[in-house]
Amino acid sequence: MSALPVTESSVLDIAQQMLRECRIEEAVNGLVAGTRRLRDLMAPEDWGRFARDKCRSHATTGLVHQSPYTRRAFEKPRGYPGDAEILDFAYGCARLPEGTTQLGARIYEFELQTSGSKSARARRDLLAAIVDDVASQRHKPRVLSIACGHLREAQISQAVRDGRVGEYVAFDQDPLSLAVVDRQHRYGDEGRRYGCVKTIEGSVRSLLARRIQFSGFDFVYAAGLYDYLSEPVATKLTSLMFSMLAPGGRLLVANFAPEWECIGYLEAFMDWHLIYRNEAEIVELARAIPDQEVSSLSTFRDPYQNLVFLEVHKR
Repeated sequence: MSALPVTESSVLDIAQQMLRECRIEEAVNGLVAGTRRLRDLMAPEDWGRFARDKCRSHATTGLVHQSPYTRRAFEKPRGYPGDAEILDFAYGCARLPEGTTQLGARIYEFELQTSGSKSARARRDLLAAIVDDVASQRHKPRVLSIACGHLREAQISQAVRDGRVGEYVAFDQDPLSLAVVDRQHRYGDEGRRYGCVKTIEGSVRSLLARRIQFSGFDFVYAAGLYDYLSEPVATKLTSLMFSMLAPGGRLLVANFAPEWECIGYLEAFMDWHLIYRNEAEIVELARAIPDQEVSSLSTFRDPYQNLVFLEVHKR
């Protein structure tokens, strides 16, 4: 990381100069580190004014927004942050839009190497590995992904490719995301699906209101949803997801941790605000699950230490 001076103007001015000199890696790393330090040092209201007013009126933001990843996150074309198309940029599987500048493509190249993007890819890979593990222990297991996005983990799961998963339910509020999932796991003649994936449209609210109900799953997970849920909602949903498990089933939820170095960059340049939790806070979300129904409960982090996972096994 570049050791930028910790002042509002210097962080932005030095990054602007670096970008104009095509010192892209230094600029991106400097902005990540510099905005994180500013966020840590400033009062919340002062940081909010900086990110909202000074940062976005500075020429650096216009340069950074040439990256299609950062620009899409900021513009939120689907009306909410962190949509599946944005996550595809983090995964490195999105095509650069027509008209992307050379500078924008190079900024995106280095954004892909930030620890947040690496953690997103590690999370996807972990989910695929767990699906494979569940399928190695149970015959034709049933899997449920809540807020599934494009369900990219199913594409790299060996068990899915081998036909060893009985049913893989992809649940999301966004019909455009589900349409992509449907295309990935194609329908055959007369609506018969090739593969195990089934898409269902619905919201967290519809789950909590029991308008949509699930049960009997061997693995239930939410990969990126909890970053947006308040503590009361997340607690209710955790208990509900646990109730969807068959005996011996496994629950997994993930949450970005408050130590993540990219938080300032997300808030200042992407207008992307998450709810961060540490291990104690994510364990607290499971407090409504009856102890006698729990076989084991544990937490762990991804290899880059940015994501906290809560894993609960049902008796």
